[in-house]
Amino acid sequence: MSLRDLGSALALDVADEGNPPLEAAAVFARGATTGPGSGIGLALARELAGVAGARIALSGTAPTRFTLLLPQSGHA
Repeated sequence: MSLRDLGSALALDVADEGNPPLEAAAVFARGATTGPGSGIGLALARELAGVAGARIALSGTAPTRFTLLLPQSGHA
């Protein structure tokens, strides 16, 4: 896990050694899964990020990496 200051946003990068994700376009879909589980975790994470004005995206696949962009106060 790492945190970067991009000026208008903070970027929280999270890497995982788990299974490679599905296609980038499908990895946040409800029911998408590459192993055990219901495939709701990333879909829920994206919805919660959106409600908070943030964004989450698949940013790498070797290792699997996700980036959460959190807007900083005072920046549009």
